[in-house]
Amino acid sequence: MAGLEPAIRRPGPALSRYVAREALGPIAIAVVGLTVVVLTRDLIGFTELVMNRGVGMQEMGRITFYEAVQVATLVLPFAGLIGSRDSAVNCCAHAITLV
Repeated sequence: MAGLEPAIRRPGPALSRYVAREALGPIAIAVVGLTVVVLTRDLIGFTELVMNRGVGMQEMGRITFYEAVQVATLVLPFAGLIGSRDSAVNCCAHAITLV
């Protein structure tokens, strides 16, 4: 019975690179967009530091960078889903126009 099992064919490396290259752009745009949205919401809470405590621009830049790294790690899975969906929709729409 072992000989009756279908052989599993994996896609070649060229196809994998093509799919990754097509999805990378929308994923990067989604990461940046979601990070900016969430970071803006978080940084509004830090206005008290600037207004009342006199925190300078250098310190705020450093806080913004550290917050952006943390927020980017949180939004990366969602950005991957959004970006891959977007690249799949664009790929299908492009294939339909070729027909």
